[in-house]
Amino acid sequence: MKRFLLMLLIAAMAIGTQGTWAMADDSSATTQKPVAVVSLAGYDAFMGDVHYVAKLAGNPELGAGLEGLLKLFTKNQGLVGLDKARPWGAVLNFEGEKLTGYAFLPVTDLAKLGDALEGVIGKTEDLGGGVHKIRGKNRQPPMFVKEGKNWAFFADSQDKLTNLPDDPAALLGGLEKQYQVAVRFNAGNVPENLRQKLVAEMENGAQRDAAKRRGESDEEHALRLKLTAEVVKYLKKVVGELQDVTLGWNLDTTAEKCYFEANVVAKPGTELAKASESLRNAHSRFAGFGGSDAAIVGNVNGQLPAFKTDLLKEIFDAVRKRAIEDIEKKEHDAAKAEAGKQFVDKLLPLVQDSIANGRVDKGMAVVLEPRALTVVAGGALVNNGRIEEMAKLVLDAVKKDHPEMADNLDQWVKLNAEKFAGITLHTVSIPIPTDAKDRAKIVSLIGETLEVVIGTGDDSAYVAAGRDPLAALKKAIEQSAADAAKTVPPLEFTVSLSKVAEFVAAVGQPRERPRAEKLAAALKQSSGGDRMILRAQAIDNGVQYRLEIEPGVLQAFAKMR
Repeated sequence: MKRFLLMLLIAAMAIGTQGTWAMADDSSATTQKPVAVVSLAGYDAFMGDVHYVAKLAGNPELGAGLEGLLKLFTKNQGLVGLDKARPWGAVLNFEGEKLTGYAFLPVTDLAKLGDALEGVIGKTEDLGGGVHKIRGKNRQPPMFVKEGKNWAFFADSQDKLTNLPDDPAALLGGLEKQYQVAVRFNAGNVPENLRQKLVAEMENGAQRDAAKRRGESDEEHALRLKLTAEVVKYLKKVVGELQDVTLGWNLDTTAEKCYFEANVVAKPGTELAKASESLRNAHSRFAGFGGSDAAIVGNVNGQLPAFKTDLLKEIFDAVRKRAIEDIEKKEHDAAKAEAGKQFVDKLLPLVQDSIANGRVDKGMAVVLEPRALTVVAGGALVNNGRIEEMAKLVLDAVKKDHPEMADNLDQWVKLNAEKFAGITLHTVSIPIPTDAKDRAKIVSLIGETLEVVIGTGDDSAYVAAGRDPLAALKKAIEQSAADAAKTVPPLEFTVSLSKVAEFVAAVGQPRERPRAEKLAAALKQSSGGDRMILRAQAIDNGVQYRLEIEPGVLQAFAKMR
C-alpha cells in the first residue's frame, strides 16, 4: 500500500530517481529544448476523475475514501503544501551524449509537504541553499530536492539541481491541458550527432545481416540486399524528418469521453508531412459497410509509400521463380504441376499490380447475433479478370482429382452467377456435413449450408459469408456507392461491445458465458454508448491515432465487480 501511495503521490519524484540524470550547465534552462517531457495534469484533475468514476460505479464515497487513506499515511495532514491545481512533470535533455533531466512538483510550502510525507518517503535534511536531502526508506537511494518559485525540483544528486527554470510547466507545451497523463518525445530536438549515430547503427545492423543465408541463391541474396537498402533508406528519412511523437490519455468528464491518443508529427515541408496532408478529405469506394446491425465495422484507405517499380518487379520475379521451382520439385503429376504454375502466374501479377498502384481502400463489417453470423469485406484490387481465372483453375483441378464430386461442385459453385452494380457475383453453397463438430451451433448461426459470395470487378474484389451473405453484400455495395462522396478518415474501426457480449453469452464457450452475460447486462443498463472506436485522422504535418471509449462502456465496467 505504501509503494502504491508513493507512486500515486510523487510519481514525478520517482521519475527523478531513475538513472543518472543531470541538468545541463552549458545552456539556459528556459531556452533548452527538451528531448522528452512527461506531464501529469495534477492532483485536482486526478481526483476529478476519481469522483467521476465513483459516480459511474454508483459509489460516490470512493473519492472521500481515498482522501481519508491519504490522511492515514500523512499524519492526518493530507497533501498540505502541495498546489493541487497545477501540473506535475519531468523533463529530459541531452548533455553531450548523456541523457539528463529532472522532475518537478508544484508546491506552496515544501517543508509542510515533506513533513506530511515523511512516513512514506523518509526524513528530509536541510542542506542549505534551498536544497534538501530525502534519505529514503527501505534502502531506497536518497533524493535531492530544491525549492524554486512555487516549484520543487527533484534529482538523485545535489549537483544536478542547478540552472533550473522559473516555470517548468511551460516546457510541457500544453500537454497538461490536453491530457491527464502524457509523454512527448521531441525527436526533432535530438542532437544531430546522436541522430547520425542511430542511422549508423541501422546501417551496421543491415551490414551484419548481409551475409548469404543458408539455402539462399545468389539472385535472392542480391535482391535481399537491395530490399534491405531501401528499408534502411526509408528509416533514415523517418529519423531525419520526424518532429515529435506524443502519447496521451484523457478522461474528459465534461464530454464524458475516455481516450488514448498517439500523435506522430513530421517536420514542416518534409515528405512525411506532405504524405499526412494527402490523408485529408479522403474518399472511399468502400465506406458503406456496416450499419446498425453490425458489431464490428472497419475502413482503411490511403496511399502506400512509393516503391521502385524495377525493384518490385525483381521481387515478384524472384518469388515466381522460387514458387515454380517448388512446384516442379514437389509435384510429379505434369498436369497438376502445370495447373499450379498457371495459378501462380495469375496470383502474383494481381498482387504486384495492386502494390504498384499504391492505393489502399478497404471496408469490412461483421454481424454478430445469436441467430446470425455474417462477414462482409471489400477492397481495391487490380483484378482484370484474374480472380475468375484462378477460381476456374481450382475448380478444374478438384474435378480432375475427384471426378465423383464434379456434379456436386457444379451445384455448389456458381461462377458468374449474376451481375450487380457492375460487379460480377460468384456463389458457393456447401451443405454443413451431418457429422460436423458443433453442427447444431453452426446451423443456428449460418443455416444448413455455408453460403459464400465473391464479387469481382476490374479494380475491386468483395467477399461475404454466413447468414444471407448475398443480401448483405448487395447492401454494402449500394451504400458504398451512395457514400462515395463522403469524407472518411484514413482508418476507423468500431466495435459494439454490447453486441459482442450478447453474442458470446449466447454461443460462446461455457466458461466464457457468465462474464459475457454480466457485461451485456451492465451495458444494457448503461447510457451513453457501447462502442470502442479506433480512428486515425490527419493533423498539421502528421497523423493522430485515437482509441476512444464511450461513457456507457466506462459505466458498465465501473459497475462490474
